Amino acid sequence: MNFRRAILILLLTIPCFSAFAEEINIPFQKTPGQDYLESPAMMIDSLENSTLSLKLNCSNDGLARLYWITSYDQRFEQSKSIWFYTKRGVHTYYLNIPSQNPYWIGWIKRLIIAPESPGKIEILASTVSRGNWLTFLASGWQEFWGPKGRAQTGFSINVTHSSPLYGNSINVYFYWLIGLAFIFSFVFYLFKARPKSFEEYLIPFNSAAKTAFAAILASWLLLALNADLNYFSLFKVNYQKYFGKTIDQKHAEAYGEDYLTFLKFTADKLPRKPVSFVVYSSINSPELAGRLFLAPHILASDVNKLPDYILVFYPTPDQIKQLRGLPVLAKLDANKYIVKGKKK
Repeated sequence: MNFRRAILILLLTIPCFSAFAEEINIPFQKTPGQDYLESPAMMIDSLENSTLSLKLNCSNDGLARLYWITSYDQRFEQSKSIWFYTKRGVHTYYLNIPSQNPYWIGWIKRLIIAPESPGKIEILASTVSRGNWLTFLASGWQEFWGPKGRAQTGFSINVTHSSPLYGNSINVYFYWLIGLAFIFSFVFYLFKARPKSFEEYLIPFNSAAKTAFAAILASWLLLALNADLNYFSLFKVNYQKYFGKTIDQKHAEAYGEDYLTFLKFTADKLPRKPVSFVVYSSINSPELAGRLFLAPHILASDVNKLPDYILVFYPTPDQIKQLRGLPVLAKLDANKYIVKGKKK
């Protein structure tokens, strides 16, 4: 009996052995003038390192987003990011990234943790590793109760919203549950009734259909409750972020006060007539705010041609190289300036 117990314990603990595999420590640092925290330049194999462990000290409950860049795509953008909820106080978060986003591929060169709610985030410890089944389950739990759902699209033709689980909509798992409920119940009632005619086969079929219908109703109820929870969580985050504030304060919350100040500086320095521009920056999607606040100036769409002006706001090292030799029109500080797109 003791031997059998030892074998059972060994079998249960084998999946955890990967927890003792090599972990890579990542020292995040706060970027000057920005709210986000950035890792140093690195080269991490995404296949060998799928799980990011973060020990965070947060001043408030809120929302954060993880961004990354790869060796073949040097841009921080929403397609290479995942959301997660943060709780007030010190907590550890496990993010199995490839199960939530298929673009965790190739060599990972840099990470950013960007808070999207009021409050401060301090990273006490952070490691990336292969992970194990315990961290995989913890990541799935956090993902399901996290903020993603379909809320980030802004609209949906689907009435019932759902949270994801390991990169798939929870609807997928419910479809399998309903199908399996019908199959197993049909087999069960078939053996129980042992029909001898076609009419008698309808008895187990109808019983199985009732079981599947009950599973559909239960799934619908769970999805409706989950959608309500998602809406409430997003409402709470946005309430803390925007309620009772002026339009300028809301803009600062949405786009960052430092970046908003730079855009106002840019609007004052650019010519009165419409000109084309692009934004060189390490922050996420800076062109969205630029398009709004710099109208009637035009965001350039042709990446193969230099625009009239380049707005530089905390650029990446590669962007700095591209700016060499171009004349500066106006400068706010060393990390914020306007460059003429063509040498003159």
